[in-house]
Amino acid sequence: MPVKYEISAKVGTYKNKSGEEKNAYRKLGVVMETSKGLMAKFETIPVVWDGWAYLNEPEAKEEKPQEPARGSSKVGGGSIEDDLPFRQERDRY
Repeated sequence: MPVKYEISAKVGTYKNKSGEEKNAYRKLGVVMETSKGLMAKFETIPVVWDGWAYLNEPEAKEEKPQEPARGSSKVGGGSIEDDLPFRQERDRY
């Protein structure tokens, strides 16, 4: 199911380094093309939200360098997080 749109909403404002007030947006989910038509998948719903959402074309993803296979030797050491059997996902937004 290819992603057709990303769903985002204005969730507040912030001031940039120049002191200008800017709108803050949060990704809420995606719209996918299915065999039965378009379907929305919400990953989150903001607490402070007026109900309006934007449908934006998805941005091209950057390719990440591949990590060495588990159990391979590491040169230069690593962190304790590298040895954990699980990792918490980083904030994607």
